[in-house]
Amino acid sequence: MSSKKAGKLVKSKKIKKRKSLVKRWVWFLLFLCVFPLVWFVFWPVLNTELGKEKLLYVGSNESFPQAITKWKANGELKEFSILPIIAQLDKVSQRVKPGAYSFSSTSSQLNLLLKLLRGREIEINVTLSGRIGYHDIIGKITNKLEPDSLSLMAYLSDTKVLQEMGMNKDNVLCLFIPDTYRFYWDTDNAAIIKRFFKQYQI
Repeated sequence: MSSKKAGKLVKSKKIKKRKSLVKRWVWFLLFLCVFPLVWFVFWPVLNTELGKEKLLYVGSNESFPQAITKWKANGELKEFSILPIIAQLDKVSQRVKPGAYSFSSTSSQLNLLLKLLRGREIEINVTLSGRIGYHDIIGKITNKLEPDSLSLMAYLSDTKVLQEMGMNKDNVLCLFIPDTYRFYWDTDNAAIIKRFFKQYQI
């Protein structure tokens, strides 16, 4: 074999080797780009049993980053999540509204984020049965909704509020007719009582 042909053969082998190396790097870079995307879009982010729904709450006086921190502290989010980073973005944080949000056990970070940004909070059922006392009724309501029992009782102790409904402290219990009521979790005290009063008037 002439030295010229040998040189061409060596050069050809080097080119093939270089192309092979380039292909490997391209595939490696694609993996680095695609894997995080697949992880973000498809990988379940909630710590919950398969097939069970998970309720996450964003408080009325709570920012999105604060809510994320709370969920992580409560063990509701898996450790490897980029939601804390996304939550720091002002355009994202400002769009997340208070409320209760329901997620399936297979919800990914993208699923969770989209539902929060679209404000798709759920309504909560509050069922009142007959023959229960005033404090028990208050407890049933505040165990399901955001307001606490002390603030709701204080609101119902306001003479002006009672007078506007034509009631007083002695007959305010009549306001709570046994039934199932639907509320958004972050409904305030005034709107809660207004809903019961509407049913009372029927």
